[in-house]
Amino acid sequence: MINDPKAAVGFRGGAPLIKGIAMQVLVTGGAGFVGSHIVDALLTRGHRIAVLDDLSSGWAANLPPHVRLFEIDVRDCEGVRRVFDEVRPQAVFHEAAQLSCRRGEVAEPLKDGQSAESDTSAAIVQMPPTESPPSADG
Repeated sequence: MINDPKAAVGFRGGAPLIKGIAMQVLVTGGAGFVGSHIVDALLTRGHRIAVLDDLSSGWAANLPPHVRLFEIDVRDCEGVRRVFDEVRPQAVFHEAAQLSCRRGEVAEPLKDGQSAESDTSAAIVQMPPTESPPSADG
């Protein structure tokens, strides 16, 4: 059991990403600005990373060459399922989002919000149960 909250760098269903213990992590939207920074931070901590991004607003060049990139839209449930089956992530950082919602340019705010919500649901529902990550105690 981990008693030090500083030991956790992220969460999925209450299971922490533990410093010093490499985990398989999937980052949706990982080729975008925010996602690529998360990828870099996770790599620095020694985690194994895969990225799911349709590159509609992100760039493959934002990722280190050794990071696996699956060029799939997060709304493609079958494609997402194949990625989960192949990668078997122990944690997911969901950063996939619509590119632009600038002030004054949001013509359909409810549709934009529903799109982000359904995208998240489609991705998360695909995540199969995995074993809990190992504890810091070994």
